[in-house]
Amino acid sequence: MTESSQQLSANSEQLTVNRWLHLKLTWMPVFGHEWLLTVICWLLAVLCNGQSITGAWVGVKEELDSGFVCSLPLYLDVRADSTYTLSLIDKAATNPKATWAMNGKWLRLDTLLFQPKQVQLTANTLTLTGHYPMQFRRVPTPNTALTEAATRTLLANRSWQLDQTRYHFHEGGQACLETNGGRDRAVRCWTVVERGGAVFLVIKGTETDCSRSYDVPMLCRTSTDKQLMVSLLTDETKLSTLVMVAALPAGKTCAAIGFHRCSNCFSVPDNQASELDKHGPPGRFYAVRQQLLRLVRPSSVARPTGILQVRCLVNCAGQAGQFSVNACNSDYEPAVFDKSLTDQVMSMMQTHFSAGWQPGRIRGIDRPLDYVATINIRFLDGLITDVFP
Repeated sequence: MTESSQQLSANSEQLTVNRWLHLKLTWMPVFGHEWLLTVICWLLAVLCNGQSITGAWVGVKEELDSGFVCSLPLYLDVRADSTYTLSLIDKAATNPKATWAMNGKWLRLDTLLFQPKQVQLTANTLTLTGHYPMQFRRVPTPNTALTEAATRTLLANRSWQLDQTRYHFHEGGQACLETNGGRDRAVRCWTVVERGGAVFLVIKGTETDCSRSYDVPMLCRTSTDKQLMVSLLTDETKLSTLVMVAALPAGKTCAAIGFHRCSNCFSVPDNQASELDKHGPPGRFYAVRQQLLRLVRPSSVARPTGILQVRCLVNCAGQAGQFSVNACNSDYEPAVFDKSLTDQVMSMMQTHFSAGWQPGRIRGIDRPLDYVATINIRFLDGLITDVFP
């Protein structure tokens, strides 16, 4: 194993936005500059006259790899007058209005011609089954009793409970999320936006950057003074209730507690795995070995031979968390080491090596990224003989 093969988060939800929108955001060239035009051509060319696709659509999800799905925070407005507009769900960025037209089975998008393919359309769902499958849902008939302003006022400066998560919505746009029974607190951003007549609750970003890392929007259905009925676009048939549990003082904010990823959609594009820069504090493997030799005491009965691999997630701030451990024997087959030994290693790593890492970076991206780091500890008859990446 080498450091260049360690996993790196590419903040995949931002990739999605940049594939779709030619905006002044951090660009990550993955598909080439014509990908946007090609996909929109597929979108609009479902029938010869294109009318079945007209209307307002909200992005739900994109499958970046087999079983790996990220949210798709987009709003697509396709008009019968041969124009369309594409924007982020919260209006944070918008593409200029563009034109389209159909001529038999060909679609004209400005000066480019494309043939339609790989589109599945139902009354309420639009799915692109290309290399990276994407799904949109038609914006439902709005509840005229709900408005953007009233919903924002209802949520602001209050704590709300939804299933096992508690949301603290502060009036300045800060959202603090806590899980029942957990000790960590994540700081995110929140807003309420009206699109196509429907009202959506959008949670996104991190404590320092609200421009990316979108959750799937919540569609607001009905409300009372202390309840807000919502549904996720991933399952519109399932209704959930945000219940108000406490009022928050005006002007109050909160601070993050514990370890948190900088991206809520964590992936490693295969074509970038070899582009990782070196990361980690200088001399950390020597430091790990010295700590292990000082603190780890193998059992007199269980004296393993093999490799113990410690994995951790390093976020964009250089903090490490979510430690895990796996073992293999001298033939590199899965093995189980003595629990007292693995517990000692885990405790040592969490105590002495939870900070001081270098954030991950990829050439061409100016922001630090999350990544998975590995430290391998080789044992021979219970003695540590090597520590390597």
